[in-house]
Amino acid sequence: MNYHPHIHTIVLGGGLDKDSKWKDTGGKFFLPYGVIAKVFRGKYLCELKSLWNDSRLEFHGTAEKYQNHYCFKGLLDECYKKDWVAYCKETFNGA
Repeated sequence: MNYHPHIHTIVLGGGLDKDSKWKDTGGKFFLPYGVIAKVFRGKYLCELKSLWNDSRLEFHGTAEKYQNHYCFKGLLDECYKKDWVAYCKETFNGA
């Protein structure tokens, strides 16, 4: 099996209108998959960089090389180049 890091999230299928009443999206996703993937990639990597800048990340074993600024920047550059995938589907029982 290949190394395959991933995250599961739940995003609401609607929101409150100006009168604080629930407005359903009618079963549509609020953004196209590609947009979700690109925005998530940007936000995630920006936060990862912030954690690195604040010395809040720990690296062990073969990852210790990322304590070096140039190695970590190279890692981020490679992550930005990759196409991230957003797989969206309705939750079980519409939860």
